[in-house]
Amino acid sequence: MHFVPYVLVGMLWGCTNVYVKKGCMGKKRKQTTTHDIVAIVKDLNVMLPYVLNQIGSLFYYYLLSKSDISLAMPLSNIASFFFTYITEIIIFKKPVTLNSVLGLAHLQSSSLTNRLEETERLQTALKEKKKKKKSIKKGERKREREREREREKKDFVAPLRDYFVTREMHRFTEDKMPCSSKILIALGNEIRKEVGDSFTKCKKGDVGRMYVNYLSRKYNFDEWLHLSNINAYVCEKDMTVLIKPITSIVQSNGLIIKNILTYFNCRDTKNVCIIIPDMYRSIGKYKYKNYIKIHKKLGPDFYNILNTDIISSFSNNNFLQLCFGINNLKNEKGTSIHTYFQENINEQEYHIFLKTFQLADEYFKKQILNSSLISTNYIHFKQKYPAMEPQKCFKKTTSKRRYILDIYKHMYK
Repeated sequence: MHFVPYVLVGMLWGCTNVYVKKGCMGKKRKQTTTHDIVAIVKDLNVMLPYVLNQIGSLFYYYLLSKSDISLAMPLSNIASFFFTYITEIIIFKKPVTLNSVLGLAHLQSSSLTNRLEETERLQTALKEKKKKKKSIKKGERKREREREREREKKDFVAPLRDYFVTREMHRFTEDKMPCSSKILIALGNEIRKEVGDSFTKCKKGDVGRMYVNYLSRKYNFDEWLHLSNINAYVCEKDMTVLIKPITSIVQSNGLIIKNILTYFNCRDTKNVCIIIPDMYRSIGKYKYKNYIKIHKKLGPDFYNILNTDIISSFSNNNFLQLCFGINNLKNEKGTSIHTYFQENINEQEYHIFLKTFQLADEYFKKQILNSSLISTNYIHFKQKYPAMEPQKCFKKTTSKRRYILDIYKHMYK
């Protein structure tokens, strides 16, 4: 009689385990879990064995509190296992294995060969997906290249702005480009990849390109387009064209400039401005030159060779040249000009260059844009009047009280 309570617990657990397992595992999961829960609660074949199972659990915990735990646990577990095995044989009438009793029948059905086959199928499916993605990317790249070639074929260049189209003529063709357009050519290092003006990416030889980018942002020029005929980046607005040749300043720039001018049909060299980095000027200094002087004492200097090469491409020497100083006086290393062009710009030098761009912009607005409005650090959009014309001499004491002191200081020196 001492073992009867444990046998009762085993009967309650063993006889109800089969029904509870069948009720919970037999229901397939749907999108609405509440519907499944309601269906299980209403099903007496599931709920009645569940209640009896819980009664057996309560009786089991009662036995643990009254009797020795060393006898209660093994006896009740053995009895529940035995009655579970018997009820499965009686109800389902099929040979029962250990896996089915423990709920591991699905592992027995899936053999090792089947699992290997499934893994191989998954691997092949993943490889096919990767191949499809690669083929799609290759096809997209080919289509983009074909589109770029078609754009270049159409009149040699895509249109840049609407006012260049007159009488059904496309823009930027050799015989239709207006001769009165102003052209700014920025020479510098070789453009391997179009990058921004961040000082971490710019070098000292790229000062001219930085100034041209500054102008395009400030005056809302069109987007930069690559012209393969002249191998340069071009953008324009209101008869003003900004050009960045891809080739380096070290190469034969005379031939490059000549090709650019012939392409744009520019016959008047007064409308041309060439921007170069000047090694012999300190950072923060700039100068517009109406004429180019070749210093015979320097001999085969870099700038002498560059200027003679540029002069050879022009019919007359009336073009304008803008020189930005890039020499850092604190740096006493005796480096060559080519290596100095490749030096990176630090943050302090970058801010100095931005200030020089703002000062050089005054001359750009007056001479190139022919604007009737000026903007300085002290005057914002004031109209010109005769008193603002440059004077040959004026007192130093009264010069500070004049409105356009900074204009005289940087424009008429």
